[in-house]
Amino acid sequence: MKKSLIITGIILYPFLISGAQEKPEPVISKIKEVTVFVNGAQITRIGSVILKEGNQQLVFENLPQAMNAQSIQLSGTGNFTILAVNNQINYLKPQQKSKDIIALEDSVEILQYKLRTNNASLEVLKDEESLLKVNQSLGGSQTGVKVDELKAALELFRSRLTDIKTKTIKLVNDSKKLNELLKNLNDQLTQIRNKSNTPTSEVVVTLLAPSPAKAQLSLSYLVSEAGWMAAYDVRAIDIMKPINLIYKAKVFQSTGENWNDIKITLSTGNPAASGNAPIVNPWYLNIIEPVSRLKNELMEAKNVMLEEVAVIGYGAQKKVQTTASFTQTTINQTTVEFKIELPYNIPSNGQQYTVEVKSFTLPASYEYYCAPKLDTDAFLLAKITGWEELNMLSGESSLFFEGTFVGTAFIDTQNTKDTLMVSLGRDKGIVVTRIKQKDFTSKKFIGSTRKDSRSFEIVARNKKKQTINLLINDQVPLSTTKEIEVESTNISGGILEKASGKLTWKIQLQPSESRTFTNGYNVTYPKDKTIILE
Repeated sequence: MKKSLIITGIILYPFLISGAQEKPEPVISKIKEVTVFVNGAQITRIGSVILKEGNQQLVFENLPQAMNAQSIQLSGTGNFTILAVNNQINYLKPQQKSKDIIALEDSVEILQYKLRTNNASLEVLKDEESLLKVNQSLGGSQTGVKVDELKAALELFRSRLTDIKTKTIKLVNDSKKLNELLKNLNDQLTQIRNKSNTPTSEVVVTLLAPSPAKAQLSLSYLVSEAGWMAAYDVRAIDIMKPINLIYKAKVFQSTGENWNDIKITLSTGNPAASGNAPIVNPWYLNIIEPVSRLKNELMEAKNVMLEEVAVIGYGAQKKVQTTASFTQTTINQTTVEFKIELPYNIPSNGQQYTVEVKSFTLPASYEYYCAPKLDTDAFLLAKITGWEELNMLSGESSLFFEGTFVGTAFIDTQNTKDTLMVSLGRDKGIVVTRIKQKDFTSKKFIGSTRKDSRSFEIVARNKKKQTINLLINDQVPLSTTKEIEVESTNISGGILEKASGKLTWKIQLQPSESRTFTNGYNVTYPKDKTIILE
């Protein structure tokens, strides 16, 4: 029992002490700037206060609950000394209604008024219909009704009932739509209220001032519910002109506070990443079944990731011209920062908002590439050198060629090569076909072996008005056992890599020109075995 009283006393003591102290004075602050990392963001707030002589406490209120307490930094200008900076969660302070909540509540009230009006109109129409039906008998039991009077009465009855039914149907449909809209608004309102009811953080600052003075305070802290991803627009007018690359950032945040009219700095850093140096552990090797290297290479080719494409054409210069007038780039020891001078609004809703970082005009070399066994479409590839100077991150790109959107692609800047290969999508102006030649396809049995012959004709035609460079890849099968022998018979001047079986033609096609190539091979193997030759 005694132990219980001691623990209770320890728990109550801070509240008794805090009750004896003066309530901290709130600091009216606003967000001055935000540094957005790949994962997380650093918020900087500024505020002015009038300090009294002596020891006093100030409080920064309504801060994000999930702020990193270890990241809090306080600085300022004025004649004072910072004694302590503490972070705490305020569970008791009532939350103020945001503009979004007020707007939604007003909309809900308007819809509810319209629904009440509709329901009242429906009641009136229902009563009028009942009254008409009660009084629909014409004349008395002993008195007849003239024909003209009967026609007029029936016409009035029909007209009023039709009008009542029509208005009733319209009001019912309107009420149904209003109820659906009201439900959506209430759901949205509930979601926003749940977020707004989240407890907030506070930073309590203890200062010592030798005399009354005005102080300017700057508070910074790290939040995790924010970040940015790289995105690009890649634009090429034609294969004779350089590429325009627009570097963008998709910024998002759900920190609980809106970033209104704020200058943003984008950093390639990631505070969430571990700062511990990695340890190299033992590396053990095991024997595994062989995998066809050529198959992997051709799959890469289908994804237009060929790294060995030779490109002829526009010069491979390293000079880069930027057209961004509102971005300053700072290269630090381990990170790169892009300071955007134009202010942006990034609401706290988790949605992505596009911020333009820089625009570059890049010299590029162009070549078309096709692997007709996998895909008969030709892909336009742009070879970019000197891209390391752009401080790019990997990200999705939107591709535009000759003023038309042609698709999307992923730019992988983790590639350690000096050349960045970017696909500008498919070009239907280059027609490539690959057809098996029946006259050169045969099967022969020689003793216990079987010899199969295959031949494919590849035709490439340039429908464009410019001369193009085209690289075509095909393949000759490889043997993985002595029982299977492969012989290449006709490759039409192509270059065959015997180790991989990759067959390459590098050609130049004039406008409206066509070229034909052949890939033929023989395969000899035991006749009681089955293999796939196509």
